[in-house]
Amino acid sequence: MNDPLEYPWSTYLELQSKLMHSHTVSGVTNAMEDGLNHILQTIEATAVPSKSAELQSQVDTRMSTSAWNERNHARLRRKFAGDIARSDKAESGIFAFVRIRDIADFLGAAASKLLKAIADGWTYDQISRAEGGAGGQLRTRVSRLRSRLRNH
Repeated sequence: MNDPLEYPWSTYLELQSKLMHSHTVSGVTNAMEDGLNHILQTIEATAVPSKSAELQSQVDTRMSTSAWNERNHARLRRKFAGDIARSDKAESGIFAFVRIRDIADFLGAAASKLLKAIADGWTYDQISRAEGGAGGQLRTRVSRLRSRLRNH
Protein backbone atom coordinates (compact mmCIF):
# COMPACT_ATOMS: atom_id res chain seq x y z
CA MET A 1 0.00 0.00 0.00
CA ASN A 2 2.42 2.62 -1.25
CA ASP A 3 -0.35 4.84 -2.60
CA PRO A 4 -0.47 8.27 -0.99
CA LEU A 5 -3.49 8.76 1.22
CA GLU A 6 -6.32 10.86 -0.08
CA TYR A 7 -7.58 14.00 1.57
CA PRO A 8 -8.46 14.29 4.53
CA TRP A 9 -6.37 11.32 5.63
CA SER A 10 -3.24 12.89 4.14
CA THR A 11 -3.71 15.83 6.51
CA TYR A 12 -4.09 13.41 9.41
CA LEU A 13 -0.97 11.49 8.38
CA GLU A 14 1.10 14.66 8.10
CA LEU A 15 0.20 15.76 11.64
CA GLN A 16 0.59 12.22 13.00
CA SER A 17 4.12 12.00 11.60
CA LYS A 18 5.03 15.28 13.30
CA LEU A 19 3.67 13.94 16.58
CA MET A 20 5.50 10.65 16.14
CA HIS A 21 8.87 12.42 16.14
CA SER A 22 8.31 14.09 19.50
CA HIS A 23 9.67 12.29 22.52
CA THR A 24 8.13 14.28 25.36
CA VAL A 25 4.64 15.12 26.49
CA SER A 26 4.12 18.86 26.40
CA GLY A 27 1.57 21.49 25.59
CA VAL A 28 2.64 21.28 21.95
CA THR A 29 2.13 17.51 21.74
CA ASN A 30 -1.20 17.81 23.52
CA ALA A 31 -2.21 20.45 20.96
CA MET A 32 -1.18 18.11 18.13
CA GLU A 33 -3.31 15.33 19.61
CA ASP A 34 -6.21 17.76 19.85
CA GLY A 35 -5.70 18.61 16.17
CA LEU A 36 -5.75 14.91 15.28
CA ASN A 37 -8.93 14.46 17.29
CA HIS A 38 -10.50 17.39 15.42
CA ILE A 39 -9.73 15.75 12.09
CA LEU A 40 -11.29 12.48 13.24
CA GLN A 41 -14.37 14.25 14.61
CA THR A 42 -14.75 16.15 11.34
CA ILE A 43 -14.52 12.93 9.32
CA GLU A 44 -16.94 11.14 11.64
CA ALA A 45 -19.46 13.98 11.38
CA THR A 46 -19.06 13.94 7.58
CA ALA A 47 -18.35 17.66 7.73
CA VAL A 48 -15.03 17.61 5.89
CA PRO A 49 -14.44 20.89 4.05
CA SER A 50 -14.00 20.60 0.30
CA LYS A 51 -10.60 22.32 0.38
CA SER A 52 -7.67 20.98 2.37
CA ALA A 53 -6.55 24.52 3.26
CA GLU A 54 -9.84 25.08 5.08
CA LEU A 55 -9.41 21.89 7.15
CA GLN A 56 -5.80 22.84 7.85
CA SER A 57 -6.98 26.24 9.06
CA GLN A 58 -9.50 24.58 11.38
CA VAL A 59 -6.83 22.23 12.72
CA ASP A 60 -4.38 25.09 13.26
CA THR A 61 -7.04 27.06 15.14
CA ARG A 62 -7.88 24.03 17.28
CA MET A 63 -4.19 23.43 18.05
CA SER A 64 -3.60 27.09 18.94
CA THR A 65 -6.61 27.10 21.24
CA SER A 66 -5.49 23.88 22.90
CA ALA A 67 -1.95 25.20 23.42
CA TRP A 68 -3.33 28.45 24.88
CA ASN A 69 -5.58 26.49 27.25
CA GLU A 70 -2.65 24.38 28.41
CA ARG A 71 -0.47 27.45 29.00
CA ASN A 72 -3.30 29.10 30.93
CA HIS A 73 -3.87 26.00 33.06
CA ALA A 74 -0.15 25.79 33.79
CA ARG A 75 -0.15 29.44 34.85
CA LEU A 76 -3.10 28.84 37.16
CA ARG A 77 -1.40 25.76 38.64
CA ARG A 78 1.75 27.77 39.31
CA LYS A 79 -0.26 30.56 40.85
CA PHE A 80 -2.60 28.58 43.08
CA ALA A 81 -1.24 25.05 43.51
CA GLY A 82 1.96 26.36 45.06
CA ASP A 83 -0.02 27.60 48.06
CA ILE A 84 -1.64 24.19 48.49
CA ALA A 85 1.67 22.34 48.19
CA ARG A 86 3.33 24.63 50.73
CA SER A 87 0.49 24.21 53.19
CA ASP A 88 0.58 20.39 53.05
CA LYS A 89 3.06 18.49 55.14
CA ALA A 90 5.66 16.40 53.36
CA GLU A 91 4.59 13.39 55.39
CA SER A 92 1.16 13.33 53.73
CA GLY A 93 2.79 12.30 50.43
CA ILE A 94 4.59 9.46 52.15
CA PHE A 95 1.38 8.32 53.86
CA ALA A 96 -0.46 8.42 50.53
CA PHE A 97 2.26 6.32 48.89
CA VAL A 98 2.08 3.75 51.70
CA ARG A 99 -1.73 3.65 51.46
CA ILE A 100 -1.65 3.12 47.68
CA ARG A 101 0.90 0.33 48.09
CA ASP A 102 -1.33 -1.25 50.76
CA ILE A 103 -4.33 -1.12 48.43
CA ALA A 104 -2.29 -2.65 45.58
CA ASP A 105 -1.18 -5.50 47.87
CA PHE A 106 -4.76 -6.05 49.04
CA LEU A 107 -6.31 -6.13 45.55
CA GLY A 108 -3.54 -7.80 43.59
CA ALA A 109 -1.57 -6.67 40.57
CA ALA A 110 -4.25 -7.02 37.86
CA ALA A 111 -6.98 -5.27 39.86
CA SER A 112 -4.73 -2.42 40.97
CA LYS A 113 -3.56 -1.97 37.35
CA LEU A 114 -7.20 -1.70 36.28
CA LEU A 115 -8.05 0.88 38.94
CA LYS A 116 -4.92 2.87 38.09
CA ALA A 117 -5.97 2.96 34.43
CA ILE A 118 -9.41 4.26 35.44
CA ALA A 119 -7.78 6.88 37.70
CA ASP A 120 -5.47 7.93 34.85
CA GLY A 121 -8.53 8.81 32.77
CA TRP A 122 -8.87 5.80 30.47
CA THR A 123 -12.46 5.05 29.53
CA TYR A 124 -14.03 1.66 30.10
CA ASP A 125 -14.30 1.16 26.34
CA GLN A 126 -10.61 1.91 25.79
CA ILE A 127 -9.56 -0.52 28.51
CA SER A 128 -11.97 -3.23 27.37
CA ARG A 129 -10.65 -2.96 23.79
CA ALA A 130 -7.09 -3.31 25.07
CA GLU A 131 -7.94 -6.28 27.26
CA GLY A 132 -10.34 -7.88 24.81
CA GLY A 133 -13.40 -7.85 27.08
CA ALA A 134 -16.73 -6.08 27.21
CA GLY A 135 -17.17 -2.60 28.67
CA GLY A 136 -20.12 -3.72 30.81
CA GLN A 137 -18.07 -6.51 32.39
CA LEU A 138 -15.35 -4.02 33.15
CA ARG A 139 -17.75 -1.60 34.84
CA THR A 140 -19.07 -4.42 37.02
CA ARG A 141 -15.55 -5.50 37.91
CA VAL A 142 -14.53 -1.95 38.87
CA SER A 143 -17.69 -1.52 40.92
CA ARG A 144 -16.92 -4.71 42.85
CA LEU A 145 -13.32 -3.64 43.40
CA ARG A 146 -14.45 -0.29 44.78
CA SER A 147 -16.89 -2.07 47.07
CA ARG A 148 -14.07 -4.27 48.38
CA LEU A 149 -11.99 -1.15 49.01
CA ARG A 150 -14.78 0.52 50.96
CA ASN A 151 -14.83 -2.46 53.28
CA HIS A 152 -11.03 -2.57 53.60
